[in-house]
Amino acid sequence: MLHQHGFRRTTPAPQRHRLDDMDDLVRVLVIDDDHDALALLKTRLENTGRFRVTTADTGESGIDLARDLEPDLIVCDIYMPGMGGADVAAALAADDALRDVPLLFLSALVKPDDVRAHGGRIGGWPMASKEESIHSIVRRIDGLLHRSRGR
Repeated sequence: MLHQHGFRRTTPAPQRHRLDDMDDLVRVLVIDDDHDALALLKTRLENTGRFRVTTADTGESGIDLARDLEPDLIVCDIYMPGMGGADVAAALAADDALRDVPLLFLSALVKPDDVRAHGGRIGGWPMASKEESIHSIVRRIDGLLHRSRGR
């Protein structure tokens, strides 16, 4: 479909939802200190029509939000000032209510080929590169959700 300026739309149009459909969406919490990356991932995930995304820009606020929201999955940047991704993972593991919430690390410092070479895990944790396509990240999310629901 051509966009109003003659450009072909490269991403799907945002999905519109009725309020009662919102409960069917996967609740994702994204934690990243990079506000641009945070906004972009939120928009891309929500535009799939499958996710309701809440964001936090620090590890500390992310843990607080996770306790309040009980997300289905958390996506977290590894390198952040203060409480980084490893600290977030440790806090989640120590919390009875959050220890089983799947966690996907995301980083701009690793390339997609590096992630693939390590089987999608770095340091034992599920990992994705910020350079990966949204389709690839969604596949990783789907895999983590499938495994967590099979427990």
